[in-house]
Amino acid sequence: MATVYGKTRPGQGGWADFASEVDKYLESEVDGYAVTFAMREHAEKYGLGENDDRAKKARKRTQRRLIAIVLFPVLFVLGIIVSLFNKGLGGIMMFAGVLALVYLGLSGFRSMDRRINKDKENKAYVNKGLEKQVNEKRRAEVERLVGLARQGRPEETGLPEPLQRVSRGYLAEERIGEMLEQQLPDSIEVAHDVTIRTDSRSGLAKAVDGFDDATSELFYGTTPETRKFGLAMGVIGMLGELSRKSAVTANADHVLSTAAGVIMVDTKHWTGELSLDENGQFTAGPNHAGSQYREKAARTTRFEASRLNRGDVAMIILAVVGGTVRGGRIEQHEDGQIPIIAVPAEDVPRVVTELHNAGRLREPIPMSSVAANSPGTEWYPQS
Repeated sequence: MATVYGKTRPGQGGWADFASEVDKYLESEVDGYAVTFAMREHAEKYGLGENDDRAKKARKRTQRRLIAIVLFPVLFVLGIIVSLFNKGLGGIMMFAGVLALVYLGLSGFRSMDRRINKDKENKAYVNKGLEKQVNEKRRAEVERLVGLARQGRPEETGLPEPLQRVSRGYLAEERIGEMLEQQLPDSIEVAHDVTIRTDSRSGLAKAVDGFDDATSELFYGTTPETRKFGLAMGVIGMLGELSRKSAVTANADHVLSTAAGVIMVDTKHWTGELSLDENGQFTAGPNHAGSQYREKAARTTRFEASRLNRGDVAMIILAVVGGTVRGGRIEQHEDGQIPIIAVPAEDVPRVVTELHNAGRLREPIPMSSVAANSPGTEWYPQS
């Protein structure tokens, strides 16, 4: 089994993002999972247990008032008597009696205010309980839907197809990570979900100069969703510089340290048959809707890999799920660029092992060193 670097589990970040997206979908698109104006207006219809809670508080207030009613005359009279013999102690007792009287007065004023604003306070109590109830209901539904997706049953969730498709990608990422951990030799270290951030140029500057050749896909996007993200980054960038911390762009699914060097494995949920066109670029064929994104996505993975180990990455492996790879394996080599191998997901452990066995390093680079040599990234090592 491979040595795991850090506490992050395969697909952990992806599933967290998926849960967040499902939560947003339920809140904005599905009735009953968000507190609406109508629900607030008629909140008294909902039995939320608030009355019981308020009754308990009222009983406690009554008990405190009764104690204060008894304490005030007792302490005051005793204070007068005791002061005949000990003025200091008697004064303290009378002062305590006065405090009890002050408490009674303040409590009485509070009670009057509560009665005056009874209707408003009742609605506030019920609204608070209503919001809590709806949020808990939505949270439980999110957990149920994410659970189904993680079991490989997204079609049973009833979620829109784009969300189902995203869940299949996260599930593939999770399973590939588990495969790598279980099937690779223990001399190989593996880390999951390494966050990669952009530089600090403004989004507007990036829009104007189109990024550089290696990073343009991160702005223009490899899918409609990421293009929307890139546009949002550009708008935000007009307002000021984006810091490394605030400009999350991508993540490396799996990073391996082998005798062949550092290898990055990226999961691609690609339908159709993946191949290289006459220009040596990735494609799914002239009639496939996703063809225009294949090469852009591959170039994006090169940018991601360039942020690891100061760009000293031996290989990128694209683990393809949801489709096929022509010939079972495709290699893309470009001058001065990190080579890419695309294989079906189930073949990834075998390919990594072959590269490792053919590697020239005496031993793999410690993953802690790889992390230290990867500025602009976030790793989650053992603490």
